[in-house]
Amino acid sequence: MTAGALMNVYLIVLPLVGVNVSAKSELIGGTCTNVTSDIGACIAAGGTLHLISQNRKRNRVEMARLRLARETHRLLHYVCHDEALRLGHAVMGEGAGVRSAFPGSGAPGPAAPRPAAPRPADPAGPAPGQGPEPQ
Repeated sequence: MTAGALMNVYLIVLPLVGVNVSAKSELIGGTCTNVTSDIGACIAAGGTLHLISQNRKRNRVEMARLRLARETHRLLHYVCHDEALRLGHAVMGEGAGVRSAFPGSGAPGPAAPRPAAPRPADPAGPAPGQGPEPQ
């Protein structure tokens, strides 16, 4: 048995069976318990802070890895544009109304404005102030 186990027997079990334990022994045992509890709390808090720190560091590394993967993908599409199209990859930016990330690659540029749809002719003619003025 360890010293801590013997102290627990002396301070907990013996008083339960009717053996008198001195107040000084209880005070020493209580102090040891408090110190042990405080040390455990410090270890737990330090471990938690360490885990938080490691998680933040890991998150920064993963974000850098993701940026690198995205940039590599974008550059591969830029360099091997025709091959990417042949493999069925969509042109980056196509259909979103944004400029292509690949100037000079044959990818579509900015979305052209659509022409206004013609209005149906009004049988009564143009409204006053609109359309050609009589001469």
